[in-house]
Amino acid sequence: TNVVVTVKPRPNATASPQTICSGFTTNIPISGLSGSSYTWTAVASNVSGAGSGSGTTIAQALTSSSGGTVTYTITPSANGCTGPTSTVVATVQNVTTTPTFTGNFRFGSGTLTLTGVGAPTGGSYKWYNSANVYLSTGANSLPTAVITTTTSNYMYVSATNPLGFEGPK
Repeated sequence: TNVVVTVKPRPNATASPQTICSGFTTNIPISGLSGSSYTWTAVASNVSGAGSGSGTTIAQALTSSSGGTVTYTITPSANGCTGPTSTVVATVQNVTTTPTFTGNFRFGSGTLTLTGVGAPTGGSYKWYNSANVYLSTGANSLPTAVITTTTSNYMYVSATNPLGFEGPK
């Protein structure tokens, strides 16, 4: 008696980690063996909006008040076989504090030196004048900015995270 054994390829899942700003939607494509389907579960740490799902792209609007992560565990299936799980992490960044700075006012024209404190690691600063106009000249993204003004001015600062998400002034 002959026995026929059919060997089917083992499905797999591959996905790359992603970092997004709070309030944005992930776009994590899942790839693997042609014809595979994918399901996933989500474990969130300090993040809202994550959940289980299925498909070839993990697209979920995630929010976090102070930054966090979501670990997705992906299970591939194809040809009646389930493959090994794989994980991918979505990191959610946010700017939660308003930076402080010294030197926020100048009477009349002249040079004003501003020093900011409180941007997140890898982040930067955005400096604004009293008319709420972004000062896009010079080293305005650095903690210390030297600004020349022709009138009396109050200055404001905001912090951005490494992705450019801007927090409050």
